[in-house]
Amino acid sequence: MLSFKLSQNTLARRNNSTSALARHSIRGRSLADEQRGEARKQVLPVENMQSDRQDFIAAGKSVEQTEVTCTSFSQFVTRPASFRHLKLIRCNELTKAGYLEDLVTAFEDRDCKITSLDLSCNNFGAAGGALASMIRPQKLLRKLTLSWTNLCGYRNARNVAALAPALSELRSLESLDITFNELGPKSMVTLAPSLQCLTGLRELSLNCNELGDRGVSELSRVLPYMRDLRVLDLGLNDMGGDGVKSLACALTSLQRLECLRIVSSDLTSSTSVEALVSALRNLPHLSVLNLGSCAIGHNGLKALIPAMEALPELMDLDLSYNQLGESASKWIPAVISSLPKLKTLNLSHNNLGNSTTLQNLVLALKAAPHLHSLGLQCCGLNHYDMNAVALALDSLDGLETLDISCNYEIADWRPLGSVLAGRSKLTELRMSHIGINDDNSSHLFPALAALPSLQKLYLSGNAIGAVGSEILSSSLAAVSGLYELDVSHNPLGEVGIVNLSSSIQHQWKLKSLDLGYSGMADIGAKHLAKVVPGFPELKQLRLGGNDMSTVGALHLIPSLMACPQLEEVLCTDTGDKAGKLLETALRIHRRHCTCLPPN
Repeated sequence: MLSFKLSQNTLARRNNSTSALARHSIRGRSLADEQRGEARKQVLPVENMQSDRQDFIAAGKSVEQTEVTCTSFSQFVTRPASFRHLKLIRCNELTKAGYLEDLVTAFEDRDCKITSLDLSCNNFGAAGGALASMIRPQKLLRKLTLSWTNLCGYRNARNVAALAPALSELRSLESLDITFNELGPKSMVTLAPSLQCLTGLRELSLNCNELGDRGVSELSRVLPYMRDLRVLDLGLNDMGGDGVKSLACALTSLQRLECLRIVSSDLTSSTSVEALVSALRNLPHLSVLNLGSCAIGHNGLKALIPAMEALPELMDLDLSYNQLGESASKWIPAVISSLPKLKTLNLSHNNLGNSTTLQNLVLALKAAPHLHSLGLQCCGLNHYDMNAVALALDSLDGLETLDISCNYEIADWRPLGSVLAGRSKLTELRMSHIGINDDNSSHLFPALAALPSLQKLYLSGNAIGAVGSEILSSSLAAVSGLYELDVSHNPLGEVGIVNLSSSIQHQWKLKSLDLGYSGMADIGAKHLAKVVPGFPELKQLRLGGNDMSTVGALHLIPSLMACPQLEEVLCTDTGDKAGKLLETALRIHRRHCTCLPPN
């Protein structure tokens, strides 16, 4: 079976235009903005470059390859029709007049039998008819992804009407993703009858649309027909209390559901919480529940306890952005202790920074000995609180992921450092914006050397200078499996970059390195250039906000060309001449490079 990927080999640029999604009026805006921001990092629009047909022909002659990466539509028509998985992500040629119609014709002529089709991040505009013509014949299609395709954007209301009949004919479809498309209530009225025909659907993602209560109500009428549904994502859809109650009625028919996400829905009223609790008690196989930014509060959390007791398989619980303070915290231990298989707990962006709340948090953590991932980002913790948390963490022998970012008042890291040294299974550690500096780094960084499984380390937004970088470098020298390292927005300076470069030169598994706004200049670039070729799997390098000249850029260019997997180099605000030089060189060698001139 041949897997085929059609995408652009292009120069990526930041899109400074305001997204229509940014104009949404969604409760829990901080969480909504955060999730949209993460998504936009993956779907930044790109500009087309002239494709080279000869490069493709030379590299893609073998029919035996399992995956082929091409750069344009013209290359698609030269491929054998034996592939089953097709990706046309960010392929802006499809938005030009006639291209989508040509693709439809090519599909018909070649009798393509596709089981997976991904059309993400293509602005189809008003080309819904051609899109439907391409999808309709694919009777074997099992997975369809249409996220960020502007189905319901400005002047595109006809797209959904054209797409709906085509969807109703895809009876083999098991996964449907229509996220980030501004689908409103009227769109769901049009789509609902088609969705009703998809009785074999197992995954339905409608995250980040504008369904509202009416749209959710229309969807809820057809959800009971999808009795095999395993994953349902309706987050960030302006779902109010009435929408929650409509959804709750439908959930009682989805007893095989394993994952439910309703981020930023309204659970402030007791009636909506009671309806949800009643529905959750009928979902015995549920393993993932995301209730982030639902304003659950004291009463809501208390009401959820009976539902948690009826979810023996729940492994992932997200209660972030839920206004959980002192009064609500006393119910956290009861919620956690009722979940025997809980492995992932996110309590980020709740006010847990006082003695009573902290005591309850510690009790909760001790009640979850099998916890693998813990999120405590922006919880108002100070160094006294962290002492107690450290004691609780000491009982979590299987902890793999820890996020304590944005807790600004922590000054003494020694208790946490001693506990981290014993977490041999820890693979991901996030400590951004927590006030680590040259004076206190010696309390924490030596513990990193005792983390043999560490793969991801995030330290951005601290005050790590030359002294701290030396301690950090010494510790990282004992870590061999690092995949991602982020030390951006730290005053490392040239000395810090030199120290860090020497310590990571043996990290041959490194895939992402962020040195943005770290004070790197030409000397630092020269030392970095010496070690970059030793990262054969490096895909992303961020150097934005550093004051390099063309001398530094010339040092880096040959090294970057030696990285076969490199996909993105971010050199925003690196100096006009240096940035343009990097941009030009990387474009010629067919690397993705995002480069903006200084502000």
